[in-house]
Amino acid sequence: MRRPVILFLFIGSSIYLPIASADISEDLKTILKVDHRAEGNLAAQIAYDSLSTADKSSLPAILKSFNEANPLAINYLRSAFEVIVTNGEGKLPMSELEIYLKDQSNHQKARAMVFELINKTSPEKAEQMLDGMITDSSAEIRFQAVDKILTEADELSGDEKKNAYLKALKGASVESQVTKIRDTLKKSNVEVDLQEHFGLLTRWKAIGPFDNKDMKSFDVVYPPETELDFSATYEGMEGDVQWQTIETDDPMGSVDIAKSIAPYKGAVMYLYSEYESEQDQDVFFRMATANAWKLWVNGELVFAREEYHRGMRWDQYRVPVSLKKGANKILFKILQNEQEQDWAQKYEVQFRVCDKSGQGLQPKAPFDPTK
Repeated sequence: MRRPVILFLFIGSSIYLPIASADISEDLKTILKVDHRAEGNLAAQIAYDSLSTADKSSLPAILKSFNEANPLAINYLRSAFEVIVTNGEGKLPMSELEIYLKDQSNHQKARAMVFELINKTSPEKAEQMLDGMITDSSAEIRFQAVDKILTEADELSGDEKKNAYLKALKGASVESQVTKIRDTLKKSNVEVDLQEHFGLLTRWKAIGPFDNKDMKSFDVVYPPETELDFSATYEGMEGDVQWQTIETDDPMGSVDIAKSIAPYKGAVMYLYSEYESEQDQDVFFRMATANAWKLWVNGELVFAREEYHRGMRWDQYRVPVSLKKGANKILFKILQNEQEQDWAQKYEVQFRVCDKSGQGLQPKAPFDPTK
């Protein structure tokens, strides 16, 4: 079995993760070249077969490659990691794996894999590590850290239980955990604002309906796409339309157009909001809708999906966005078709702003759609 030489870089007193020798490096480079259209897939498969024969000392280098990998490449890297952990020669380089895990800038999925490996080899150590991971950048790890607190809290009572749940709330971003925390704290007369906690956008300006009969208007440019004049009147599908205010009191932030305005069929609606950022920052917009949609941020189209009635679930779509300091303009185009079945009547969106791990981010100031 091939035993790749591992080289280490020392700069000053800092120790850096290992750099793979040339043979394993070539395998990794080949795997990283596979693209979303699966071009380079055959070469990646050959490289994967070679990489999977490496010994356990290659694991840190494989993990480091996750940071540069697309989803297809990650599938190869993850599988190679698992095969080598199970079948590779040598001892697991636990100290190097822990260095990788502690660096929260590393790939979240890869860090979660490392934590699971530590949990299998040393459950007690993993339990101790969770105590300091309640705000970890990995949603998977943080979920386990929060779950540990909640499990322990169930054995407590009074203020001790309340304080434990308040501690868990700081790291909770999964709907099931947060709602459990909310319901438990409510018994102690502590109210949890889910809209605020999740970073949900609940205040919008809305205009429409515009015509989407025969689903023809996904790429039709209606006036809100070229100008944002909130005093303007436009010709709509059922007469003149103007901007109006729409706001939701739904705890989970669902903006229901059909309920709040009208259950328009074969229609296009536009929603507008602003997010005031305290600084230039990279965030994620996480959304859910059963409708076709397009999204612009500060006038730039950042994502679109022409698909109707795919279902609606929490954090269904995750769109990385770079925000500038100050007010950021968010324009959302949402399209309904003409299907009449009961299951085809949803005309709503759930929209939140969060960091890459799913923790809600609040704007510097809430958007006022009446201005």
